[in-house]
Amino acid sequence: MIRGCIKHVGTRFGGRHVKFGCILGLRVSPRHRRMGIGLKLVEAIEEWMVENGAEYTFLATEESNIASNNLFALKCNYVKFSSLLIYVQEDCSSLNNKPQPQNIQIEKLSIDEAIFLHKRHQGTKDMYLADIDKVLNEKPSLGTWVSYLKDDGWDIGLSKRDIRDSHDVRSWATLSIWNKCETDQKKLIIQNAERSRRSSISHLVEKQHQQQEPSSFLFLHGLFGEGDRVGELVESLWWFAMRVAANMNCKAMVTELGFSDPMSEFVPRGISSLSYTNDVWYAKRVSDQEDDLTMKGMFGNVAVDPRDF
Repeated sequence: MIRGCIKHVGTRFGGRHVKFGCILGLRVSPRHRRMGIGLKLVEAIEEWMVENGAEYTFLATEESNIASNNLFALKCNYVKFSSLLIYVQEDCSSLNNKPQPQNIQIEKLSIDEAIFLHKRHQGTKDMYLADIDKVLNEKPSLGTWVSYLKDDGWDIGLSKRDIRDSHDVRSWATLSIWNKCETDQKKLIIQNAERSRRSSISHLVEKQHQQQEPSSFLFLHGLFGEGDRVGELVESLWWFAMRVAANMNCKAMVTELGFSDPMSEFVPRGISSLSYTNDVWYAKRVSDQEDDLTMKGMFGNVAVDPRDF
């Protein structure tokens, strides 16, 4: 079997939106591998993508998966264009009692404020989700939180002024949480978590949780920040997300960051239950229409759509 979808992706090259086909999963029964079945599945889904207007297709596979890398790079003519770090936080209850630093405030943003920050973050990317407003309005989206220093304060009127226009250098960080945990007590749990502190992944989770339900995890996306003290603010959001996950009885917490994303250096490393691996991203042009965008120019750090998981 093979899974795929098509999404609209914005680019800063020409300021236009592009239809991208995304291969989300390819599985062949172990007894029937090395028979060309995987190749036929890839060709079939590429044909479907072209029929539905996709100009490019891309996918991620683990760096250590030699068979998958050979299939896409050697047989299907995909081009390697980036690498991602996938972080999996297991046993989210282990640090549930870690106190929140007294000088840091975490607040939940309204959807409009969250959309504003996400779109501002998009300005730093070669590619971004064109429908982030729809993502943040969908039911599995638990919300977006911002972390800042109490002495700096936080101007909620985000749409009226750009933080970078301020004469004071302020530090802040933000992230959004997508719910992949099965629970009917989502709103209550989030409220309790807030009061207590005053906020291609599926296969990896499945591999690391073979005895557990692989769909039960929180996906963190839109991790971004600015300022001299952004590191400690990203860390505070990480602990907050761990509390949310623990209260929702989630099996894990997952996020992806581009290999060169500066936020990757701020993800806490000193946690025994935190692991990470590299994913290789491949892309291929499947449309014949003329385009002045080059493969190299199109693909930078690709934003991941939480609805894929």
